[in-house]
Amino acid sequence: MAPEINLPDHLGRRCSLHATIALGRPIILFFFPLAGSPHCTKESCMFRDALGLTPIFSELQAIVIGISQDPPTRSKRFVDEHHLGYRILHDEKREAMEAYGVQRALLGLIDQRCTFIIDPSGTIRAMAQGVFDADGHVLFAEKWLIRLE
Repeated sequence: MAPEINLPDHLGRRCSLHATIALGRPIILFFFPLAGSPHCTKESCMFRDALGLTPIFSELQAIVIGISQDPPTRSKRFVDEHHLGYRILHDEKREAMEAYGVQRALLGLIDQRCTFIIDPSGTIRAMAQGVFDADGHVLFAEKWLIRLE
């Protein structure tokens, strides 16, 4: 079972990963370093677009959840500005990042970009880590959703 996450989202509401798993849908859980940076914005918007435009995301009713250390006010502004349509969780103390083994990058200055695919039973099926190509995480998620189909 994927480690539990219980963190506030960009609206200040608590989000329990295990409660989300109970919905019985695949989850794409992605960790990113900084809302508003060019790569993080591109990645986040690509996940937004995949939810609306990529058939496998729709067919499996995949749930996308983003996590960063950004304060909720910054995350809310980021979600609103880019019309993301999914939750961004605030991990100020790196609790979820540590539970999922998310490493630091660039000499420890930022958190590494990581994406986890969690199947409807709550098992982590795959992980992409340290990919600088923002497109790569969305394509990785799409390939794994096809395998879960």
